[in-house]
Amino acid sequence: MAHTQWVHDAKARFDVRAASAQAAADRAAKKDEAETAERRRAAEQDYRGKRRLPRTGTTGITVTSNGLAVGYGGEWNIAVTHRLSLRSADRMAGDLRRGTQQLVDWLPFEVSVVHGDIGCGPESLGNDSDEDNRVSQKKSAVGVAVRQKTSGSAVDDICHLGKGPYSSLVIELRADESLLGKRDLYDSWTVHLSARGYRITALDGGRVVEQAAERAEFAAPASGRVRISLDRTDAEVREVGDARIFAGALQSEQDPLREGSALGLALFFVATLLVRPALDSWAPAATARRWETAGGLAVLITGALLAWALWGTDTDLNVQALVAWWWVVLPFLVAVWAVRAGTGRPPRPRRLALLVLPGAGLLAPVAALLVSGGGGAALTQLVAVAGAAGAVGLLLHGGLLGPVGRRWALPAAAAVAVAVAAVGAGTGLPVRTGPFVTNPDPAAVWRFADTLASASLAWFWPAVVLVGLTALGLGGRTSAQAALLAWVLLLLGDGYSLYSWYKYDGDWYATGIYTEVAANRPLTVVLPAAVGLALVLLVRDGAKARALPPHARTAGLVLGVAALGTVVVERRLVPFTYTPGEGAGVYYALAVATFGFAWLLPLAAQDAAERRQLTTSVEHTRAVHRLLKHQTLDAGRRTFLTGSHTKLADGDLSSRAWSVRWRELGGRSDGGKSPHQRWQVLRSVALGSSGGRPAWRNGVAAATLLAVLSLPWSAYTLAPKVVEIAAGEFTRGVAVWSTPLRWPLYGFLYGYFYSWLRGGTPLGKAMCLLAVVLPAELTALLFQGKDPGEFAIALLLTTGDCLAVFLVLGLYWEARQVRAAGLRWGQIRNFRSLSTLAVPATTVVVAAATALATALVGFWAVPDQSQERNQEQNQNQQQSTAPPSGGGTPSPAQGDH
Repeated sequence: MAHTQWVHDAKARFDVRAASAQAAADRAAKKDEAETAERRRAAEQDYRGKRRLPRTGTTGITVTSNGLAVGYGGEWNIAVTHRLSLRSADRMAGDLRRGTQQLVDWLPFEVSVVHGDIGCGPESLGNDSDEDNRVSQKKSAVGVAVRQKTSGSAVDDICHLGKGPYSSLVIELRADESLLGKRDLYDSWTVHLSARGYRITALDGGRVVEQAAERAEFAAPASGRVRISLDRTDAEVREVGDARIFAGALQSEQDPLREGSALGLALFFVATLLVRPALDSWAPAATARRWETAGGLAVLITGALLAWALWGTDTDLNVQALVAWWWVVLPFLVAVWAVRAGTGRPPRPRRLALLVLPGAGLLAPVAALLVSGGGGAALTQLVAVAGAAGAVGLLLHGGLLGPVGRRWALPAAAAVAVAVAAVGAGTGLPVRTGPFVTNPDPAAVWRFADTLASASLAWFWPAVVLVGLTALGLGGRTSAQAALLAWVLLLLGDGYSLYSWYKYDGDWYATGIYTEVAANRPLTVVLPAAVGLALVLLVRDGAKARALPPHARTAGLVLGVAALGTVVVERRLVPFTYTPGEGAGVYYALAVATFGFAWLLPLAAQDAAERRQLTTSVEHTRAVHRLLKHQTLDAGRRTFLTGSHTKLADGDLSSRAWSVRWRELGGRSDGGKSPHQRWQVLRSVALGSSGGRPAWRNGVAAATLLAVLSLPWSAYTLAPKVVEIAAGEFTRGVAVWSTPLRWPLYGFLYGYFYSWLRGGTPLGKAMCLLAVVLPAELTALLFQGKDPGEFAIALLLTTGDCLAVFLVLGLYWEARQVRAAGLRWGQIRNFRSLSTLAVPATTVVVAAATALATALVGFWAVPDQSQERNQEQNQNQQQSTAPPSGGGTPSPAQGDH
């Protein structure tokens, strides 16, 4: 924190220069204002001269509506045109013609709109012309016009859905100064109002010349205000229904308490359902409780610091703590745990040096402080790092925590050293240049310090990749290349430096890391690293290995959560106070995905899953043939039951012979299982195993299938996001293009862990996976600021896409399992029953689609009443000229007889 104190000291030194510079700027601004006011007074005095020529003005106000219902896309538009008529010899006309004066500055009143039943507004109208004065001259008369307009919708950020629709408007004309009258600037000013779709309910102020339901004409008063109240008159105006209020609430703007609760819920599920079981399956029984506690504490600290940073604004304290933990301390602890998990002992000095020495750049601010004259602050920084690390190391080595403390003394001292060194790096470096700074600090020194600090901050998560891949048995060169790629992505992912201008007060600046950058940039490495490490763990024994590796369930949960995590990375962690809601939905989706995948891979099914995974191709073939035999006997039993009724009645078949034949066909005997129970067992054994194939091969096959099936949906959802990626935003591009990868990850999870998933058949397992993915995908759509209609369409399309994709996946896997046994799919799957099930299902889908299309057409299509009347008249004319129905050609019914 030393250089942070130096920054505050520097602020005090700059305050004197800043105050003097600000005072000079204020004096110059006041002088300009005084000169402008003096020029206006002179012009106004000239315009008000005793011999001024006549001037009259008119204002036309036009209010229109698009005719849609309130709360269902209704919009209003207001256009205001001011016109001034004056003589060509008038000096005011010359000033307006030359552009030295603007008509908008000399209007006798200001027009504003108060829109909404709950009083949203007021909203002043803006200038809608490229040139403020549109001057026209005819003989000795001159006309000057200026146009203003504003518009709004039935639902926007000012009035929220559920609090009241926009069925009313109030237009106010307020005179700021007396400009109307024979001794003032204008002789008279007339206002014409025309409203279409609205009814004038009140007109207060002014002298009314003419007034009707949708139009009015009045003379503007010299002072005071005019208030015009309008109400909607459309026949189709409907209040917001309960369904749309509920849909709007699910898309409302962000609420800090809701955002924080959603983030806390997601991290709670990650801690209890992912981190804790992972540590419990790895740690020895004697130390399992300690590691579980440490893992839970790490997740708790991460959630608390993220919430603290995202809840408030960019301050030096919350960003400082977040950067220190999220960028440095947490990845350092994860790397130390990876070494312990891979080697069975704490990191040795050489491995610690590999983790710590690249982070020496965190002390780059010390060098910058020394160059800039902050020697005392620099010494404080050095003493803090060395003193804290040395004290912790000596205490633990001296036996403070016994033998465990002595073993972990060196890693603990290193952790404290990097933590203390990183505390200041999140705040930034003192001012290089900026407002009111005449003698900036050496720019080269600060740029160099920025570069070193950024490189060190970006090192620790790539160090996790390096240590993790090495612990999993990957080659040193490959691990180093992956770590280097992650380091470059984290440091220069968006093409700009990690540090940016970072404002502390109104008159001084420092370089620092913004909250969104501090929270989101590590995710660009954490997510790919988690997926890569999980895949390496699953395949490290070779692609041909049929047995599931140790800790396979942990890797599967990581893949499932990471698949949904691509949406989190694409949406970004945004401050809780942002107006558009973008956080809570993905936080809830992350919680749903974590809970769902933990349910999908139950711990109690591990032994049975490992046995089914070891099924050989011979055993699989036998099981499928037994299933085929059972289904054939079952069909024979149904035929025997149908045909034996007559034989039993005629005496051609005795009851003893019937029983013998029934048992020969596999019918149930006393004390045995029913045919249906035996069929369920045989089907689970035949179609619920790995099929004699390696898990990796099954995973790749399912991932490939889902990658192909998801292409249309990916193209539909990616198109609007890709066009928003700016040039150079590499990290943003990676985040957007990685979202379709969640579908192959879902498929890989299905194929690799097929023998472990809930469900007894391929279709049943696919539906269980659908029961996890669909709620997570739908939850991710919440609180995105969508229109209720758009939100409903997104829900429908997402549901249809997920249902179609996983239904095809289940049927394909069933055919694949049957083909692996050398049979045709039709020999196992009864297509007749499938078709009977598909007919009503297709009917329901078609009916739902038809109803949706009809609703959308009725929602957006506004018929032209004149066209309808013309069509009715044409039909009446045709009916009047048609021949009588009783004669002519006989009807088909008559002809048949």
